[in-house]
Amino acid sequence: MEEEVLRLYTIQPQVLWDTLQKDGIVRVDSWRTDRDFVRAYHWLKLQMKKRIRGYRGGDLFWAWVEKPLFEDYYLWGKPGEHKVCLELLIPARRALLSDFDLWHCVLNGWDLTLTEKEFDNIGRRKMSSSYRRERSKSWEKIFDLTLTDKYIDWLGGNVQVQATFEYFCQDEVISVEYFDARMK
Repeated sequence: MEEEVLRLYTIQPQVLWDTLQKDGIVRVDSWRTDRDFVRAYHWLKLQMKKRIRGYRGGDLFWAWVEKPLFEDYYLWGKPGEHKVCLELLIPARRALLSDFDLWHCVLNGWDLTLTEKEFDNIGRRKMSSSYRRERSKSWEKIFDLTLTDKYIDWLGGNVQVQATFEYFCQDEVISVEYFDARMK
């Protein structure tokens, strides 16, 4: 039986691509983790451990199922930084897929609500001793990629699927696009 693979796109510093060509494999340097988001990343790493067999607890790469629009590349760094967009084929068993927009609830520490009624009940729930656990549990909805369509009136539709994974190898790269970050 052939292993399922995912076609993913990740934007990285060109130096990472250079390292990958030299070493054959890359992992995330933990010093690159934005300090403002350490709690959210820790939560996601716990989810990786729970959902991805063989995950060793390392920091995560981000990628997208759909290729980012080239005109949006300017967002990826300071003007003049040398970057690459890598197209990857990686085993599905190593990646955790989630809803990019809903991920921002985790990132910002917000409740992930699916209806206006749920949203209106947040204030009352905050008084509960179990609030933090309930909020954290609500974040697991980011892995249900059908929610955005089911709750289109509240969530807005058009799910953007992101993938997180611990490492990738040179032989998993199928194309490289070079660019320099720029101002819009």
